[in-house]
Amino acid sequence: MTHYQQLTFTCPEKQAIALSEWLSEQPDILAVSLLDAEDQPIYEPKLDTITLWEKVEVEVLLSDNYTVEPLLSAIHAHFGTLPLYRLERLEERDWVAETQNQFPPQCFKERLWLYPSWEEIPADLPLVLRLSPGLAFGTGTHPTTRLCLTWLAEHIQGNESVIDFGCGSGILALAALVLGARTVSGIDLDPQALSSSRANAELNAITADRLPLFLPEAFKPNERVDILVANILATPIIELKTLFHSFVKPGGTIVLSGILVEQMASVIDAYHDYASLTCYGIDGDWCALTGICH
Repeated sequence: MTHYQQLTFTCPEKQAIALSEWLSEQPDILAVSLLDAEDQPIYEPKLDTITLWEKVEVEVLLSDNYTVEPLLSAIHAHFGTLPLYRLERLEERDWVAETQNQFPPQCFKERLWLYPSWEEIPADLPLVLRLSPGLAFGTGTHPTTRLCLTWLAEHIQGNESVIDFGCGSGILALAALVLGARTVSGIDLDPQALSSSRANAELNAITADRLPLFLPEAFKPNERVDILVANILATPIIELKTLFHSFVKPGGTIVLSGILVEQMASVIDAYHDYASLTCYGIDGDWCALTGICH
């Protein structure tokens, strides 16, 4: 069985960034990871910035025969100090199996089943969405995604037109289609998200005409839709309120998630002139809001 060494440094944010960049340039280092050292989640980082935690763990993966002492001496010489560290010996693990165990099948409102691509689907399940967790956000395990999937499973009746703004892996757009929506437009800032959405659509035999995908600047809707879902964050949700309202028919529904419970009132207030929002559900620190557009 193969063994590894893991060298873990604990240091402040700026030092962690500099250390991780330097380590990444050193030979024979297998991987460098940055982790939260004190359970301080970052919910809304500023755009175009690298935001870490106040105290960071820099994990360095090394082969079992790697000699650590020269590396420690080089860090001390380069930075003038040696951060607090610990060294552990790791046994080889089945990373594929461990990753797959994080994504068990899920059911929403006793109607929609979400299955990872590697699981065998029972023949008696009528509405199943297959998903291949990848680089894009959206696997159905995050509270904000669960809230949106629950809403869709409860409210999609068939033949609706939908926009999924911030589509990520395509999970919400594809769920709407599996549930009977006529067409869904997926929009995301990240080209990788659009690629992931297309791959998951193909996994579910959903054609491009039923799920057209766009970068925001390329989206030119022909008509206003019945439902808009945006599972992003409170700040862009507020900033995009006029745009979102322009996408939805009067009397259509808007579903907003990625909102912390403490931000609920500010989002409801911001949308006062556009839609009458109420809280659909709360899951942990997060909530989803829904309402009818004026």
